[in-house]
Amino acid sequence: MKRITVLALTLAALTVGGATQAFGMAQVYLQPCTTTAAVGTQFTVLVNLRDNGDSVSAWQYLIRWDKTLLRCDSIVQSPYLSRNGRYYTLFLVDTTNTVSGAMVGEVLFWVGTNPCAYGDGNLAKMVFFVIRQGSCVLEFDPSQTFLADQYRHVITVSAKNGYFQNPSGAEEGTEEKGQKYEVRLKATPNPFITLATIQGHEKERFALYDIAGRKMGVYKGDRIGEGLAPGVYFLRSEGQAAKPLRLVKLR
Repeated sequence: MKRITVLALTLAALTVGGATQAFGMAQVYLQPCTTTAAVGTQFTVLVNLRDNGDSVSAWQYLIRWDKTLLRCDSIVQSPYLSRNGRYYTLFLVDTTNTVSGAMVGEVLFWVGTNPCAYGDGNLAKMVFFVIRQGSCVLEFDPSQTFLADQYRHVITVSAKNGYFQNPSGAEEGTEEKGQKYEVRLKATPNPFITLATIQGHEKERFALYDIAGRKMGVYKGDRIGEGLAPGVYFLRSEGQAAKPLRLVKLR
């Protein structure tokens, strides 16, 4: 049974003559399928639809990942259903009631001529932040991943999972392949007990994140870490393309 969501309720309300379900040949997949990114950096994956031979008036997917490893910073709507804004759509994202994942969906509304989408395309864009070293599967739940055709009939589709990993032998703050940084930060001391200073950037502002990806505050470069509990943190410049810096605060 499909989980009850705002999208499912919307589909039920719009379906005429009761819901029916069919199996389609389409597949939902991630691009790229395998992603490599270092701790303290972001990466983007596209959620795509291919081999679709049905009309589409709505879609939904549920994807899960290790939230201790990756933080989802944003999920952005694509123009697949809206056709660049010519039609009204309802785009829904639910990250609060899923276990280690996100439920994402979209419904197309129209008056008069049926403007359903056809063929392959991009459904959404997801941006992740890498919290720590490790790897995990970006896993679709096939029971919660489906299309709806022009008659609001639910079409079950297959789903191809993705995979995330850190670069081989990479350490925290190592840049992604092709990523260029203008500045490489250095903290003194590091590890530190009371405060750390970013050499040559004492008057600049830096955002500090804990190992779980939570933002702990913004600090000036001459007073990094004031009031923090002991632990491992990651520092990012607010004004420059600087390589993220791993900091360790002791007792």
